[in-house]
Amino acid sequence: MIIEMIGVPGSGKTTIATEISKSKKIQLYKELDIDNPFLNYRTYPDATLERSLFFMLNRLRVEHLDLTTPIIYDGSMLLDICYAQIELSGAELSLFDQLYKLKAKQKNLIIWIDGDVDRFYNRACDRDGENVLSREVHSNLHSSIAKNMLNVEKDTVIKILDYGQRQDEIQLEAENELRKFGL
Repeated sequence: MIIEMIGVPGSGKTTIATEISKSKKIQLYKELDIDNPFLNYRTYPDATLERSLFFMLNRLRVEHLDLTTPIIYDGSMLLDICYAQIELSGAELSLFDQLYKLKAKQKNLIIWIDGDVDRFYNRACDRDGENVLSREVHSNLHSSIAKNMLNVEKDTVIKILDYGQRQDEIQLEAENELRKFGL
């Protein structure tokens, strides 16, 4: 089983995934943004398809691991779709959608961290190198995630609402929800 984290930048995906990994002794797979040569929006402003495909291929690699134990991943294939819907259009979006449909049909558990998009945006801007998304793109991503989550089977989603709680409180809530899945 893969436990995927979904939420906008600054929502705490990596922090919560790291803490759950430690407390539940589940292997953590972190998405290394630095590995994506197209992530630098200033150097490659028009590389949206390349950027999206890089992330998708990285997630497909994780989806095809030979798993004997659960892992937690600080990303989600669904998050890639949300970014693509914002950044791509026309033939590029169509190509991305076709490739997405070819992905593994593995049923993953999703932890969705939702909350105040402005607070998440400000938190992301406070981190080095994370202020590359505009407030508008951040807000559009938040809306895209909410819209796409409507199509996900409800029994595979843990929704955590973060409206100002401390990270350890959010972690505890996520861990309590994971117990319902035998983890």
